[in-house]
Amino acid sequence: MIEFFNPNAISKEIYFLLFRRFITILLFFYCAIQLFTTFERIKQFFRIIIFLAILAAVYGVFQKWFGIPAFEIAYFERGENGPSGLGMLDNGEYRIPSFVSDCTAFGLLMSGVLIILLSIELNYKRPYYVKGMFIFFIVLMALAMSYSGTRTATFMLFVEVCLYILITSTKRKTILFSFFFAIVLGAIFFAPSYGNSTLIRLKSTFETEDESLKVRDVNRKFIQPYIHSHPLGGGVGSTGVVNIKYNTGHPLAGFPTDSGLLAMALEFGWIGLILQCLTYFVTLQQGIRGYFRSNNQKFKLIFMASTLCVFGYVVAQYAQIAIGQIPGGFLFYGLTAIIIKLRYIDKKESQSKIIS
Repeated sequence: MIEFFNPNAISKEIYFLLFRRFITILLFFYCAIQLFTTFERIKQFFRIIIFLAILAAVYGVFQKWFGIPAFEIAYFERGENGPSGLGMLDNGEYRIPSFVSDCTAFGLLMSGVLIILLSIELNYKRPYYVKGMFIFFIVLMALAMSYSGTRTATFMLFVEVCLYILITSTKRKTILFSFFFAIVLGAIFFAPSYGNSTLIRLKSTFETEDESLKVRDVNRKFIQPYIHSHPLGGGVGSTGVVNIKYNTGHPLAGFPTDSGLLAMALEFGWIGLILQCLTYFVTLQQGIRGYFRSNNQKFKLIFMASTLCVFGYVVAQYAQIAIGQIPGGFLFYGLTAIIIKLRYIDKKESQSKIIS
């Protein structure tokens, strides 16, 4: 609400357009807080998210193996960016969006749900045929994530797995998994590509000499003086090519933020960035604290899976506008609500055991 009175903002029209999306996310978060009153409801949320993510992964793999349907390509050709709105690799191949809004959102969604499935697979005892199904879905989502061509999603999965290994480092399964993960990582990044566009894209994730990365670093360096001199930022929606028609004449009009953190610093100022980072820190701190304090193994698993996914999205904010997009925004804020409510549910259960 403070940003409505920001003297640096030019357009009130874009404020109301983006404020509508903010209200949608806020209402979803509030509803999630009110609905997640029992552990069964939280489990139901996970079931729905995993089911929808599996459908997205299946369709994404279908698009890669059999080609993107003509009606989808025609839809993007009618857009402002033409067929390139789908996203293209250097060799001219289309990146895969599945039925999600864009390739980036699809890749991040696959990475986030993949770590949830991985956490369940490594920490929850089930019949062998169920474990086999989970392994199949994990491989399917890993393929779908790589087909999206989203390098941020690859790095997001990497840091999620690293945090998982750090949290559960005392478990024998984790030690074995860490060796397996290192072997797979080595095979991907050191094996020859033979012109495979997916492997080439995956390998480029960790290349420090990447040209697009250099351009982003130059942009960040260039715009830092503006951030330092504007504690409230330039106003909501003042950056980005999409919003340029609403901000004609604004110093930030058309500036390519790329990073969600940079966009926050430019539009809401360094004050808004600090508040946002504090929110992320407290959420992650509460998730990790809940994991180590809970005595219920099922609660510990949900705490861990939620925290890992939230952590991945927070890291992804450095390179992309990851948090707030649909459906990733619903996943992120849904898991944040779970971390908050599960602490109360766990505390209530512990107290009832003491009384009984």
